[in-house]
Amino acid sequence: ELESANGLKNVGALRVNQEIKIPAKSATKTPPDAKGAAANLKDSGDFYTVARGDTPLTIAKKFRVSAEELLKLNKIEDPKKIQIGQKLKLPVKHKSDVAITP
Repeated sequence: ELESANGLKNVGALRVNQEIKIPAKSATKTPPDAKGAAANLKDSGDFYTVARGDTPLTIAKKFRVSAEELLKLNKIEDPKKIQIGQKLKLPVKHKSDVAITP
């Protein structure tokens, strides 16, 4: 945003005493489409307690859900900060993820 507001190609090329425009803060941290996607996430009502060695990816694979959805549903910005014993909400699986048996 800084580069765009000042017509810069590289923020690293700023000079001492150069005047720059500071763009206004965005009203939200997430892009509009991501905000809508987060609102559409559904909680399955199930929980998982984080165990030693778990990562968001391994948990997501275990329950056949998206790691991104798991993080968004639990409002986790830094996936490295999950802790042993932490209870995570599990998102609802998408219909295409559910196996159909005859």
